[in-house]
Amino acid sequence: MRAIIIPNWVKQSIKFNDEYNKLTEDQEQNFKNKLVKFCTEKPLVSIVIPAWNEEDNILKTLYSLANNNFTFDCELIVVNNNSIDNTQLFLDQLNIKSFIETTPGIGPTRHKGLINAKGKYILCCDSDTMYPPTWIQTMIKIFEKHAPKGVTAIFGGYSLFPTKGHNRILYAIHEELGSIARRIKHRKRKYLAVFGFNFGFLRDKGIETNGFILEKPRVGINLPGTPEFVAKSEDGVMAKALEMRGGKLLYVRSRKVRVWTSDRRLLYEGSFMDAIKIRVKKYLGIK
Repeated sequence: MRAIIIPNWVKQSIKFNDEYNKLTEDQEQNFKNKLVKFCTEKPLVSIVIPAWNEEDNILKTLYSLANNNFTFDCELIVVNNNSIDNTQLFLDQLNIKSFIETTPGIGPTRHKGLINAKGKYILCCDSDTMYPPTWIQTMIKIFEKHAPKGVTAIFGGYSLFPTKGHNRILYAIHEELGSIARRIKHRKRKYLAVFGFNFGFLRDKGIETNGFILEKPRVGINLPGTPEFVAKSEDGVMAKALEMRGGKLLYVRSRKVRVWTSDRRLLYEGSFMDAIKIRVKKYLGIK
């Protein structure tokens, strides 16, 4: 069963995000010092985060990553997809390596990060998601263990952090039912169960597949108030391309790599019950 109680590290990340402007100089400097470990010229791992107007979210993502512990060289890259808020200001203040992608869409943004990454392994994040302190180390150790067996990509699960007025218990039930449905429906098409905010792959293999660029982009709506963009299927497309080239996909069930992400993906469809109805119809094949 999914976690009902929100972990302390998630609460700390949320608190840091909300109170960032109230930090003392020493507290802000301490945060910057934690991020220094991502400044390396020869990383084994590249963490890539796309961002579009994420000033309200990205600090909790960066805070959670800064509190990760790992034993290898790792770089952190944020790709700014034409943000018009303070996203870039935060990145510059914190000395985060960043790039600008002018083509709208999550696919081109992730691809920009991929081609500029230097690591052997790519770990994909999202800027509204929080990562447990064990995430980086566990993902790579599992990857290294299974790579000799032909695994070229791995992915983990998630839990939803409820915004005000929403119930974590209902979210946990939704996640568990969704997980069961995916295991049944996608057992022969594992790539359909991949989420781009908790996904890792071999960089060289990703480059060979032309990255996250879709041959026939589909147009969709991201969230209320956002522009049209390439539909969010780029992670599944990448995973499928890796699989078609002979690679294997591995789902990591460990809670050590379970991330906590915003519930906005769920709620932009309307109310919680509206989202449930949409997903039930989807899994049953009802239009």
